[in-house]
Amino acid sequence: QPLDGIEGMARIPASPSVAIWDADGRLAYAGPYSLGMVCTSANSFVEPVIDKLLAGERVVPSGILAVGCYCAMP
Repeated sequence: QPLDGIEGMARIPASPSVAIWDADGRLAYAGPYSLGMVCTSANSFVEPVIDKLLAGERVVPSGILAVGCYCAMP
């Protein structure tokens, strides 16, 4: 779903490939699908987040430094 904006987006140099919110509307993850340029379940950042959310755990986003698919912000 397209968003009109995200708080603090003026300071973001690139857009993540994926963002995940929990059932309460809190951001759980924003970043690349996986580590590297090839997305697989073996190097996925997304699958562990989804697994934790489905198990009812709260996920707090953390800074991740990774090579991935990002889109430059205009």
